[in-house]
Amino acid sequence: MLIEKIDEKTTFAYSPHLDAIFSVFNLLGGGKAGKLCADIYGEEQIAVWKKKYPFLLETSAALRNIYPFGIMDFILDMEMDGLDLSCFHDFLKGLKTEDFLWRMLDLEFTDNAGKETLAKALTDDSALDEVYGWVQDRCSSFLPFTALVRQSRRYIDEFFALALELLDAYPQDAQENQEAAAFAMKAEISNNVRKLGAFDYSQKIMGKTFRNRGPYDRFVFIPSYTMFCKSCRFFNVKEEYKSQVLFMSLRNEEHNQEDLVKALKAMGDTTRYQILMLLAKEGTLRGMDIAKQVSIATSTVSHHMEQLKEAGLVTEEQVKNSKYYGLNHNSAASLINELKKNLAIKIE
Repeated sequence: MLIEKIDEKTTFAYSPHLDAIFSVFNLLGGGKAGKLCADIYGEEQIAVWKKKYPFLLETSAALRNIYPFGIMDFILDMEMDGLDLSCFHDFLKGLKTEDFLWRMLDLEFTDNAGKETLAKALTDDSALDEVYGWVQDRCSSFLPFTALVRQSRRYIDEFFALALELLDAYPQDAQENQEAAAFAMKAEISNNVRKLGAFDYSQKIMGKTFRNRGPYDRFVFIPSYTMFCKSCRFFNVKEEYKSQVLFMSLRNEEHNQEDLVKALKAMGDTTRYQILMLLAKEGTLRGMDIAKQVSIATSTVSHHMEQLKEAGLVTEEQVKNSKYYGLNHNSAASLINELKKNLAIKIE
């Protein structure tokens, strides 16, 4: 693990142990993320792990549309020094079950949700039905959800057992190359933090204006090779550590033709293009504000935002019980540059 203080509030950290956690997310999630995992370990080995951990695979389906990276949120409570899979595992096992589930299910700003009812749901079926009602719009399968709630300790144990297997099986030469790339990124991060400040540099990385602006007492920048998205931000302004942890991809990926066409199709709808122009002008907005200004039903906004998010053109940030959407400036700029390159456009 490579850890270095950039300034009083800012830390750079790189750990293959955290990459192993993202590898678990990729394996369990499938799709393009699953392909990245298969490229590293091979299809046959992935099939072996899926067969070995069916409980983990099924219960993870309950989290897919609720808070898929929920375990990583707990990193906000932890010191970076000495953080490894064993330490992370022990920390989660030391939590009360209802406290663990509260954050894993992202219930803090869910209407009518309460920890007392969640604690009852561990043994009481009527309370479990009530808890499922809180997330039913985001989780369509009751049985995996029940397994997650009633056997969360097993979920934690199997998650970290698989992460340890992924860490041990990771190709040594690839790990050495990625550690070298992370070391090189450290200089870039340090220079930008000193030049822009940790908060503004974070916004630049993610190509958005953050709705939740802290203030933060601690910033941590963590490069990752196996994290499937380009960047991922976790923050907490309520606890002892007012922290922001930002993961940054070590992979240099260009748009392939399929991604480019998907983005153009998303922009090809008149309403979605209006939404993008509105976000470019206004910054971050709630769904109800977008609906009002574009003159569409609030229920229709979700459909359009899902299309734009899937194309990587908008960002989403949860603040209390509202979602704020913004234009992904980095993706928009990358799309324009890719078009210019593909179509040989030269602007004098």
